[in-house]
Amino acid sequence: MQTKKIATIDLGSNSFHMLISEISANGAIKELYRGKSKVQLRQGLTKEADLTAQAQKRALECLKNFALSIAHYEVDETKVVGTYTLRKAKDKIGDFLKKAREILNADIEVVSGEEEARLVYVGATGVDKVHKKQALIIDIGGGSTELVIGKSKNLKALVSLEMGCVSLQNQFFNDGLLSLSNMVNAIEYARSLVKPVASEYIQKGWEMALGSSGTIRSISDIALANNWSDGSITKDVMETLAGALLSKKVVANVHFNGLRSDREDILAGGFCVLYALMDALRVKKLLKSDGALREGMLYELVSKYRQ
Repeated sequence: MQTKKIATIDLGSNSFHMLISEISANGAIKELYRGKSKVQLRQGLTKEADLTAQAQKRALECLKNFALSIAHYEVDETKVVGTYTLRKAKDKIGDFLKKAREILNADIEVVSGEEEARLVYVGATGVDKVHKKQALIIDIGGGSTELVIGKSKNLKALVSLEMGCVSLQNQFFNDGLLSLSNMVNAIEYARSLVKPVASEYIQKGWEMALGSSGTIRSISDIALANNWSDGSITKDVMETLAGALLSKKVVANVHFNGLRSDREDILAGGFCVLYALMDALRVKKLLKSDGALREGMLYELVSKYRQ
């Protein structure tokens, strides 16, 4: 195999991510570039399962910037995957997808929730080298949350739930208030969606739990920056953060050491999803993972080249 440059792109509901990597002849991976833009596609999803013109414009502007980087690094192959929001809207946005394909000069695969979960698992476990342990992987996106239990390449359970940091933020905090009633209602709603799979997941069990999303990385970073923990997420960390969020009173006041400004307006929604998950699944300790969907896409392409 000759050296190849690969771009893997994740068109997520909150952010678009691109990873450009160089694969050497022996299969070694070198990261060349990592790009991200908060497109907020889920914010533009209408009740008719269409995308607003503003959301489409933000998305295409981001993809034009991605295309410049793809050209700059002389990428040989581009792999693009669309997730929850594009799953919902794909029947109405043929023209948008056509423009996106033309900009990137690549096909766009809108994957099922189950396939998204599988790719997240491949990415998270590949980066964190947990192949010999049974692991629970949690990925909280803008519009959906994926839960996977697996050991090495053997997946024991996977599901995609229709809840995310953006959708819960919009549904339960649209008045801008960080009230106890808003938080309780959001957590109870998320818990109701987890409940049908909770007993199966608890029964299968895991040796370690990893989180691979912006929400989980944000909460881990907050915990570390404020000396609540070593970055691991526990029930105590979540209770401390709940109190801290409530003390802010309004979403506009959400600022924390360790939290990026682009995550401030969706932290409460993501927190409620994670609180419900950890409670329903009895997760005692959650570690952040550096791998996610785009890494999963990359590892699968690399394994194909090695064959």
